[in-house]
Amino acid sequence: MREVVITEEQIVLENGMNCLLRYYITVSEIFSGATLVFENYGIRVVMKKKERDADYLDEALAMNVTSSVGKIIELVFLLSKNKVTPMSLMDVVIDYI
Repeated sequence: MREVVITEEQIVLENGMNCLLRYYITVSEIFSGATLVFENYGIRVVMKKKERDADYLDEALAMNVTSSVGKIIELVFLLSKNKVTPMSLMDVVIDYI
C-alpha cells in the first residue's frame, strides 16, 4: 500500500488544544501474477496534538473506498473542508458511499 499526503487543516478542540489534521489518499494495488490489474483508493486521517511537551497521534484508515481517482480526490477534499477527525472518518465515508 502506498499513500500520499493531500492536504492539512488546523483545528482547535473544545478544550482549546491546537491540532493538525493530515489527510492522505492510500493506494492498494491488485495484481494478477506480475500484472497490475487495478488500484483501489482509500483515505487515512491523522490528528497530531501536543500534550505536556509530547506529540500524540490519533488516526483512522478507510481502505478500498473506491477504484475511481476522481471520487477519492473529491472525498478527501470534502473531508478536509469539513475538518473530519479520525474518530468520525468511517461514519462520514459510509454515508458518502
